Amino acid sequence: MAARSNTFSPKSAIYSQNSMDWFADIVADLYTIEFQKRGLPHCHTLLWVSSSSRIRNPVDVDRYISVELPNPTTDPLLYRTITTCKIHGPCGLINPNSVCMKGGKCSKSFPKPLNTHTFFDKQGYVHYKRNSSASHTLNNGIQVHNGFVVPSNRRLCSKFNAHINVEYCGWNMLIKYLFKYISKGVERVSFGIHNSQSDSAASSTGNNIPIDEIKNFVDGRFICPHESAWRLFNFNIHVRFPPVQVLAVHLEDMQNTTFQDNDNLESVVKNPAFGKTTLNSWLRSNRDDDSGSHLKYSEYSKLFRWDLLHASGIIGDDKEWQSVFDDAALWASCSQLRKLFCHLLLFCDVSNPLQMWEYTWSKMSDDVRYRFRSVSSSNDDYVSDDILQQQILLELEKDLNGCVLAKSLSDFQIPLPASNICALLENRLLLEESGYDKEELHR
Repeated sequence: MAARSNTFSPKSAIYSQNSMDWFADIVADLYTIEFQKRGLPHCHTLLWVSSSSRIRNPVDVDRYISVELPNPTTDPLLYRTITTCKIHGPCGLINPNSVCMKGGKCSKSFPKPLNTHTFFDKQGYVHYKRNSSASHTLNNGIQVHNGFVVPSNRRLCSKFNAHINVEYCGWNMLIKYLFKYISKGVERVSFGIHNSQSDSAASSTGNNIPIDEIKNFVDGRFICPHESAWRLFNFNIHVRFPPVQVLAVHLEDMQNTTFQDNDNLESVVKNPAFGKTTLNSWLRSNRDDDSGSHLKYSEYSKLFRWDLLHASGIIGDDKEWQSVFDDAALWASCSQLRKLFCHLLLFCDVSNPLQMWEYTWSKMSDDVRYRFRSVSSSNDDYVSDDILQQQILLELEKDLNGCVLAKSLSDFQIPLPASNICALLENRLLLEESGYDKEELHR
């Protein structure tokens, strides 16, 4: 329940009604889900705004971020949210035993200095406006002021009644947030287990215990029940929008090429896609068609993406997945191949699923053909392709329905099995009557 209740997408909060009042015109976002010590999920999000909405002076910061206690009379609900969810500690002189205190100081640098206005320092860090007139008394009797308030967006806190920390990321702080909070990954620990008796015996004899670093190194990770449920439900851990296409930049005939060690160099050079990059494909396309000559290199793929990339052989033909399937067909059973086909549909961005089905269905049919022949009373071992395809489609539909994502063939523009296929497959007499070679009959 905790995993499901926390799966609301940050996009629903960011792009919902009145989002212009929250964070102006958002053009890109990135977020990562992490799990706290007690297991509850929380989200780190980065937002990029359009050039027209970019913060250019300290007054713009005050429109979106506040670190002051609201008025308890005019805004009691927000006041309750801020005082219960957005107060750090308290720590410092009023509570020196707080867990954040290290060496007599708060490790998070609270309480923050009180300022009459928001300003940027020489390093580009923002110092928020913190009025000195407001204060609040906690349940334990300790009185705190605006120096203990964590930055937030008041509209977000009012809507979700939750701890949602909001910071302005500019200049040096942008690097900190990008790499420390978004890309730091899960916490890890290295530990070793030794026999205490052998350790004491070795120390008494003066012998050093040989250390095998590879053997002793254990990359351990604790996965709490909440994270396990989150991953079993296949909820997103990392999301970014919009997708990013890396554009190649190189001198003429100086582009990188990639191939396997055992590839035949002559075959590599003769490959139509050899040496083609987004840059020389863009130049070649502009030479042949000047309808996009007014677009910059970075803008060209907005209008000519598929034509450009398909024509250059960079993406779009599913040959990679066909090759994967061909390799698996040499050793895998038909049941395993059908599961592989479903996996490709779900997780590998197959560009043309129907074409992939037409290419692979016969490789998934051997066990179905064998079952039909084993129950048939006829000496003719022929089974029509229509019947085989219907049975395989039925098996694939069952596999897709039973996965965590609960998908269907129709989601990938692949035809569903006929509605009466179950009755047909269970009727042996009808199967024998319909199991003839139509092409041979036409001859």
